[in-house]
Amino acid sequence: MIITIVSLIDQFLNINIPTYKDYQFFSYLFESNTKGDILRVQVASKKFKSRLKIFDELSRVNRKYLAIKAVFDRIPEDSKFIVVPGKIDDTILLYHLRNEVDKLNGIEDTTSNLDKTISQIASLYYTQSFNGNAKRRQYIGETDKSNRICRFCGQQVPIVSFNNTAHAISESLGNKSIICREECDNCNERFSRTIEPDIANMLSSLLTIYSIHGKNGIRTTAGKNFKLSLNEATKSDTNVGTITIQLQQKFPENIEDFFKEQLSLDASTLKYIPQNVYKCLCKYVVSVVNKRYLADFRKTIDWINSTTRYCKLPIVAIGDAQIKMEAPYLIVSIRKTNNYNYPYCFALFAIANTIFAFIIPFTSKNKYHFTTPKKYKIFQEMIQSWYNRIKWSFNKLSSSQRTYTRVDFTLQIPPECKLGKDYFVLNKKNNL
Repeated sequence: MIITIVSLIDQFLNINIPTYKDYQFFSYLFESNTKGDILRVQVASKKFKSRLKIFDELSRVNRKYLAIKAVFDRIPEDSKFIVVPGKIDDTILLYHLRNEVDKLNGIEDTTSNLDKTISQIASLYYTQSFNGNAKRRQYIGETDKSNRICRFCGQQVPIVSFNNTAHAISESLGNKSIICREECDNCNERFSRTIEPDIANMLSSLLTIYSIHGKNGIRTTAGKNFKLSLNEATKSDTNVGTITIQLQQKFPENIEDFFKEQLSLDASTLKYIPQNVYKCLCKYVVSVVNKRYLADFRKTIDWINSTTRYCKLPIVAIGDAQIKMEAPYLIVSIRKTNNYNYPYCFALFAIANTIFAFIIPFTSKNKYHFTTPKKYKIFQEMIQSWYNRIKWSFNKLSSSQRTYTRVDFTLQIPPECKLGKDYFVLNKKNNL
């Protein structure tokens, strides 16, 4: 038996109670009814806190009890918390339970409209979130290398090896903590040469400007007529460091006129295949989904592995996240019902200031492909309604032809900033 503890602290706690003896212990720790069943609502009273001492004795046998005690110690005294049977790992359900705890403790509810949206999602989808910047690494898949089967090629030891660390989301995008144990070394190396560079090239300038720390530090973005870099050595409490833009163009006599011009950066060296970006996003999803769902993604995996050729895919929503995401954040939703008007699986992926919302194509549980305007409209309205704080644009990523992102911008210097003090313009002829 597993129970989940939800309290006023941010950390949710899953406790495994394998034996009747263990259940008797937790019945002593928590308040129970006359039948001996643990009550759903508990109070972190002084009496409850005093009973936590028993963990000190239990930790002599198993040190996991010290970690459990540390969580209970952090629950504010006299606050109410909830004990729920089962392992709750659905992000949406946990959000609901946390709201229930807030209400039990008299915390004003300011998210009624959001709750309505969350309820709609929870009724249709099982949802999990994955944070690429978590304090602890999150490992996906089989612990024992000898029992691992690669999610992408279906091979296992000794035909393939699992010696290298396979990041479920590209390390170049700042993922430090989400690791897929079930991606063999061959597939890991192949993806690093094929589809993963495409998404990094598409987002290159954003990765630089928003100081995303990839495998080799912060990325320098270089095109035919510019070079964009960030120097963190000059970082203060109020900024990310000094952004340097090197341009190959003639400067006007009056430098102020330069800041009025729209600059066109030639990023044609940063080419990417749009469909490879879509493949890469879906590869992230396949890397993290629970093993019990993998059979539903067999044709998706075949498509990810295939040579990239044009095929009609669902449109991808791309929006401004409105906040800086220092590491990738992935939310995966899998449909719980047989309502085929909704895609079986969709995901949101955020990094820097950009967020993607996309359907996972070719799953066996989809009745429709969601490539026609009529069918896709359901997903489009769903995204716009559920995530209405984001301004979405809808983009085709079906092409197998190389392209690049056009970069046009204007430098806007606040009037209070002074040349030679707050910013500097240097060229080969004159130092300004």
